Amino acid sequence: MTLFLHIGMQKTGTTSLQISMAMARPALAKAGLLYPSGTLGLDLEPTNAHHYLAHAMMGHRFDHTPQADLDLVEAHCAHLTAAAAGFAGDTILSSEDLSRLPAAAIPRLRALLPAETKVVVYLRRQDYWVDSLYGQSLKFGPGQGLEAFLAQIAPRLDYAALLAAWSDSFGAENIVVRAYERRARRDLWADFCVATRQPQARKALSRPRRDNVSLTRHQIALLDAAPDADLRRGLRRLLERHNQRRGNQPDLLRHLPAARAADILAGQAENNRAVAQRFLARDALFADQAPPCEDMAPPEDLTPIRALLAGTPAGAMADAETGKALLDAIRAALHRQEAAGGDSA
Repeated sequence: MTLFLHIGMQKTGTTSLQISMAMARPALAKAGLLYPSGTLGLDLEPTNAHHYLAHAMMGHRFDHTPQADLDLVEAHCAHLTAAAAGFAGDTILSSEDLSRLPAAAIPRLRALLPAETKVVVYLRRQDYWVDSLYGQSLKFGPGQGLEAFLAQIAPRLDYAALLAAWSDSFGAENIVVRAYERRARRDLWADFCVATRQPQARKALSRPRRDNVSLTRHQIALLDAAPDADLRRGLRRLLERHNQRRGNQPDLLRHLPAARAADILAGQAENNRAVAQRFLARDALFADQAPPCEDMAPPEDLTPIRALLAGTPAGAMADAETGKALLDAIRAALHRQEAAGGDSA
């Protein structure tokens, strides 16, 4: 039996996929696919993803790291391996943070997993990946500027180097590369079943809902107008649900200038070609070869929400009734915007 190690990358539908698989564990098991908890053997509540494994291999704790000693990773892997060995089917582990492992940590991970392990990775066109990842970072605060962000993530734009590090430990023949483009985005679970050779599991899971939804630059600016972190958090969740209801949007640049995006693509053209030829037996890694395109749609009218924020003092969310009334008013304004058919930029 095979263990499929899904390593992301970030912003390729991983959160939606993980939540959906975790919610459908019994149905997946009946279809011959095991998706164990990410805290197996750690005496913690079950989790949707296997972030503990990724973070323990990094030797670094993040805000979303399960509260277990990172030194327990070998025992954790032993539990995962035993569960996989005792299951009459294949197994999936999933964490997009695995794609961030330093090259030196990958051989150790290889030694902790079953011999029959394949690595599944979804790659997104670098310009849209950067744009989405930068937008994600802005949801939680102004943070650093775009150029500083680009300098920080520059090494991760080289997909050839990423896959070379994993191939060195797992073998190129055990690396499954998928392009995260329109077809995969339309039905990610169906595409994932193809990647993991699980046709029988396709009906075990409904199409994953969109989670970790991107916000537009105008919505980010609205978040920045929130007077404190608590209101920003509540507003962010409302805007994410608002966008979630609108369904999948086309790949458009919301934060990255088109000229800068073109430079990124030009700089990675040879690396992308090498990945396509080595892992996909073709010349183009991505079917979408169109020039980068900025989102030029007019912004939705957020004036009513700005007025609400302007009249709200810091600390208003500390009072439960006041906070609820404020969020209800923002929610009503968003619903009016939807009813009016406004588009989000």
